[in-house]
Amino acid sequence: MPTRDRPPRRSGSEHEVLLLELLGRHGPLSRSGLRELTGFSRTTVYDAVARLVDDGAVVVRSGRGRSGPGRPAEELTLSPGTARAIGSARIPHDEGDVTDDRL
Repeated sequence: MPTRDRPPRRSGSEHEVLLLELLGRHGPLSRSGLRELTGFSRTTVYDAVARLVDDGAVVVRSGRGRSGPGRPAEELTLSPGTARAIGSARIPHDEGDVTDDRL
């Protein structure tokens, strides 16, 4: 039976780390933007973002005006303390931990 291409299974904390890394690299993103970049399901992204917001790692801002119907998407951004912490994060790598100052 053929299988669909799916992102590898990750634990909740791995999802959160990836979302933090993406927000650090790309700046403010919507939940749908994070879904597009990760391939995660809507539920996975919403649950991980909720945990990050509860922990104070991510800040939710009202989205900008929208031309179509419905409410504008909320923008997610790193809290200032999280941005500083990620800037000096130690990222696991196949050949040992490395410091990645690009985040």
